[in-house]
Amino acid sequence: MDERTTDNALAEIQPPTQGAATRYQTIRRWSVVGNGRLMGSVFNRPGQGDGKTIMTSPVVQVRLVGEPPAPLAFTESGNAYWLGEPADSFGVERAKGFVDEKSRRADPPAQPDPALRTTTMKLT
Repeated sequence: MDERTTDNALAEIQPPTQGAATRYQTIRRWSVVGNGRLMGSVFNRPGQGDGKTIMTSPVVQVRLVGEPPAPLAFTESGNAYWLGEPADSFGVERAKGFVDEKSRRADPPAQPDPALRTTTMKLT
């Protein structure tokens, strides 16, 4: 991802307000704590009041969604969170680094060496 895209995504303090945005929670004033977990104030969480401080399960991926692109974080537990503004103590630069790292696609696995292939032998 180029830096311009990451800058645009984090410059948007508010996540998208139409369509898919209403299906996901928003986490604001967030920071990354142990094991890639997010801690921050959550909004649009079913059954709970806005602004409650939570800690998520580890983030496995961030996707940039919409136009302009907004970061949507997916956790091990299956939850998804729009990322609002990061906590002042965490900082925009660290937040951009986290979004960049988690939005990269993993390289496809290397093909095994054909000489190392095993076969089965039919016994008669």
